Amino acid sequence: GMAPSTFATLSPEQQRLLLFLQLVIAMLTGLLGCYRLLVGVGNLLRGRFSLNALLLVTFVACLVDGFFCLGTQRMPYTTVLCLQMLMAQWAEYQRRNTQLGQMDTLRKALDVTALVKLPDYYDGKSGYMAVEGDPDAFMEEYYKPSAPEKRLDLFGLLALLAVGGLCVYIGMQQGAETAVQVLCAGLLAAVPASSLIIISRPAAILERRLHRLGAVVCGWKGMREADRLAVFPLTHDDLFPREFAKMNGVKFYGTVDPGRVVSYATALIAHDGKGMMGVFSHLPRSRNIHQHQVSEFLAYPGGITGLVDGWSVMVGTEEFLTEMGVAVPEDARIPYAVYAAIDGQFSAIFALQYTRSKAAAAGLRTLCGYRRITPVLTACDFILTDRFIQEKLAVNPRRIAFLDRETRQCLAETPVPEDAPVVALLTKNGLAPKAYALTGARALRLTLSIGSVIHIAAGIIGLSAVAALSLTGALDMLSAQNILSYSLVWMVPGLMITEWTRYI
Repeated sequence: GMAPSTFATLSPEQQRLLLFLQLVIAMLTGLLGCYRLLVGVGNLLRGRFSLNALLLVTFVACLVDGFFCLGTQRMPYTTVLCLQMLMAQWAEYQRRNTQLGQMDTLRKALDVTALVKLPDYYDGKSGYMAVEGDPDAFMEEYYKPSAPEKRLDLFGLLALLAVGGLCVYIGMQQGAETAVQVLCAGLLAAVPASSLIIISRPAAILERRLHRLGAVVCGWKGMREADRLAVFPLTHDDLFPREFAKMNGVKFYGTVDPGRVVSYATALIAHDGKGMMGVFSHLPRSRNIHQHQVSEFLAYPGGITGLVDGWSVMVGTEEFLTEMGVAVPEDARIPYAVYAAIDGQFSAIFALQYTRSKAAAAGLRTLCGYRRITPVLTACDFILTDRFIQEKLAVNPRRIAFLDRETRQCLAETPVPEDAPVVALLTKNGLAPKAYALTGARALRLTLSIGSVIHIAAGIIGLSAVAALSLTGALDMLSAQNILSYSLVWMVPGLMITEWTRYI
């Protein structure tokens, strides 16, 4: 809009021409944004009031006010209306991009897993595990509005009723033209322009990040299941996927047959769990481990022992075998290797190579960065110590919970109910999609909740100001320039809040 002082210097013909052009611009704005207005009509026909319906009422009121302005040569609220229509169009563009991106993520998936919530998983906190997913369950909740969106819609209805009541009172006192002016000013002040993007923009930003990871948050229902206080179980495959862990070679010592050493050590590791078994499964004779009987199995911080076919077998780190009284030669001391002893005799060293997975490191770093999420190691592999994780993944493990072995096994074997609530769907394996989906769902929920509350507060302040100025007769303060300035001021915190989901 033009400043009042500049507008007053124009001739009457120039003023009428300018006002007519602004009225035409308002009509063109409605034409370009007709889809949003039609959505508002559809919402009303279905018995639901939304911000799109409020935008329709605002558009009609601004057109009527524009016709009044032609006679009184007062600046209409065209600029503020254009800003709101622009934000509504931007919100629709973001919403469509989000939907297309999420559908594209699911369309390309060969296998879909679901990140589900397990209430009271450990220490009274919820836990999250990946199980087989069902895209149909995702679609059931897809188009349902979120609680913050419903909150904004409800406030829009209450604001319309409040402004309508004020408009009727002012109309009875000062006439129809003043009543329409107050109606426009009240509606535009009650809904700052950034209110229209506070739901769609954070979701669009998050979707672009999750799309690269093959993850999709399951709507508001999924966001609600992302608890603020939670634990996240870490398996061996989460930290070191199979392609990043391999056997570099084996060197045998002593007099025990090498085939017996390999099969007995592998049988003991298989009895311990499936973590390191992926590395040992490629060794010769490792496929016949089911033929061996393992008994008297014991686990220690640095290794495991047991009887395999009646033979005493020890497998673990070099420090573990030394503590158990096994003499390890100096030339056999290699960092991060697995050592084996048969009947108390040092028999073999298995050289392992663990390569850092950037995705696993990023996912673990993300989990450790959230103070209210506690990563819990459920893998029982003796090689996964805090020092090993720190050196191989370059992540400070101080926030990872290293529980006792019995607790780890209990957590790893926790059954997942069929009706476990779903947070997100994952189309790629690895820790990063799970970690970013969980932290992203939490960030989006927080952004939508806080953003809606702040914009409702802004609307209440704007409504109160319009009511106070109207009732005191200070209608000059309700100029289009002042209403536009008020809306632009709230754009700053609005846009800043929508950026939060960029930093998960």
